[in-house]
Amino acid sequence: MWFSVMAWLIVSATNIEPALRGMLRRHLIEVPGMMFVGKPDSRTAEFLSARIRQTRGSAAIVRPCRNEIGFAIELVNQQNVVMRDFDGLCLPTKRHGASSCFAAENIGVSAANKK
Repeated sequence: MWFSVMAWLIVSATNIEPALRGMLRRHLIEVPGMMFVGKPDSRTAEFLSARIRQTRGSAAIVRPCRNEIGFAIELVNQQNVVMRDFDGLCLPTKRHGASSCFAAENIGVSAANKK
């Protein structure tokens, strides 16, 4: 049973501009470690998300979504990491070509699926 999607927003940021940090503090609660949490209205959430996408720092935005896990994760300015969907479970993986101890194409894929 799906409940109505609340407009909550979680932002984890690194090396963001002071102006953006002040903007996030106005609309969300800052938890230690540059983590911002709150329930802004949808218009404010979209405004903050757009402003975060323009930053030179890096950030992760978590918001509700009508999918299997109930939320979506957006990574901003994360050059080596990408979110990949593995049968409804979103996991962070290394981008193809980035140095890693595993191949991103093989994560979550059993040998039975390769036949």
